[in-house]
Amino acid sequence: MRRSKEYMNSRLEELIDYIEQNGNVTVADMVDRFQLSPSTVRRALESLEQRGLAIRTHGGVKSLQKENCLSLEIKPNVNNIVQKSRIAQRARKLIKNGDVIALGCGSTTLFLAKLLHGMDNLTVITDSAYVAVELMEEENIEIYLSGGIIHSRSGAVYSAQCKNLFESALVNKVFIGADGISLASRSITAMAHLTEAERMILTCGEKVYVLADNSKFDKKTVIERLASFDEFDYLITDKKPSDDIMEKLEQSDIKVLY
Repeated sequence: MRRSKEYMNSRLEELIDYIEQNGNVTVADMVDRFQLSPSTVRRALESLEQRGLAIRTHGGVKSLQKENCLSLEIKPNVNNIVQKSRIAQRARKLIKNGDVIALGCGSTTLFLAKLLHGMDNLTVITDSAYVAVELMEEENIEIYLSGGIIHSRSGAVYSAQCKNLFESALVNKVFIGADGISLASRSITAMAHLTEAERMILTCGEKVYVLADNSKFDKKTVIERLASFDEFDYLITDKKPSDDIMEKLEQSDIKVLY
């Protein structure tokens, strides 16, 4: 019987949670835990690895949370993993060999960075230590990382001098995340320690894409205004927003991709 996308995404989320809780699991473990066939589990694990959400091992899989790279643990705060992966895959379709792109910090932009391996003649400008470490071994990707102090949780790197990097960059496409989207104030918001560097990235590109899953709409939290609706061109999200949200975004000439 053919399962709906909603059902399959729900099962993938359950698998991800189980993998994250246990660190290293085998196919047999997941067959017993979820009452799935071995072939179904293997296909699911292949899908998770392709999305950059887990690392396959002989006979099983291990969590990204357990994988260290040059002593820097790739462990930003991650919620809504399946939704963010879907957004990253949609954004990846917009990036071509030879592009000059800017990636802001955050888990969704990190998922996008994981999909850039193997690209040719790509230039990436970023304020994210996580993004830089993810791509640093790619010979055909040139990386420019802003210098300064690294924020321990987000991996954001900022100093007054990083302004020079972003102001001099000639970027085709900017991809940034958002902690919230306020319909009332027609703006996107970010945590206070991110806004200055992210605003510099925001202004350095020809086209600006905001990556935000559906939980970010009218999210209530202690955050600062990052940009108004007229400062970005596209919103990439995981599913079509409600008619009311679509109307407000279209009024500001924002194109919604999902």
